Amino acid sequence: MNQIFETQPYLMGEKFNVADVALGSILAYIPMMLKLDLSSYPHVLTYIKRISERPAFQKTIANPS
Repeated sequence: MNQIFETQPYLMGEKFNVADVALGSILAYIPMMLKLDLSSYPHVLTYIKRISERPAFQKTIANPS
């Protein structure tokens, strides 16, 4: 995944799609819930940040109610 996100912003290319919803939600929980250090994967971390900044993500995943 790190190699993929080195060359493109989203899993399937330039546009956010349903694959990013599935992958992004899982990846975003890894540092929060599992406390795994992903610093060896800087492009994955950038991807998680990019996904986490999306308003819909913030409403549903980052701040579940």
